[in-house]
Amino acid sequence: MVSGCMLTNILDGNPPFEGCGDFDVWSDTGMENFERCYHPIFSALPDIYDAHPDVTLLHVVRNTTSWWKSMKTYRKANIIRHWKNCKSPDGIFPIRHNKDNSDLEFIFKELYTNHTAYVREFAANHPSVTYLEFTLEDPNISTLLEKATGISSTCWGKSNNQEEIKRRKILKYEEKLRLSNATLATINDDVAFENF
Repeated sequence: MVSGCMLTNILDGNPPFEGCGDFDVWSDTGMENFERCYHPIFSALPDIYDAHPDVTLLHVVRNTTSWWKSMKTYRKANIIRHWKNCKSPDGIFPIRHNKDNSDLEFIFKELYTNHTAYVREFAANHPSVTYLEFTLEDPNISTLLEKATGISSTCWGKSNNQEEIKRRKILKYEEKLRLSNATLATINDDVAFENF
């Protein structure tokens, strides 16, 4: 995984992406499991900048409440569980919280808000960085991203769209119900034919 490669490079004093693959774009480079987690976007921006002072940071932000809702629903809250337990070399994780989790929403929203402010401030303090910020909830985000990057709007999409996931589940259930009713109708027709 690229974050593991980046972490090794940073700890060894090498450029963050050295030997991590021959790509022009790096996206969502974080990793987490129950023992270890590392998200370069939280702590490696200075290292990335040192190696690539003309870097373009594409920052997609969202409403903190919708972000929290997504965190709770994405893969059954896997990231929340990991962030509560894993250790990161930068000390950001594990997330410290009450045993009863009563403060979890507040802590995660605060982390998101502080992180967003950190990325914005970092970009503002490094004028050679090209900083692009878009709001995920913007219905025109795909078109805006295409205009900003030159990458076709068809390449931009949402992977954790809960409304779309729910719609697909309903369609799948309706299809099963339709097939069950068709099977039941066939059985009833067979029974009716036998009784004829």
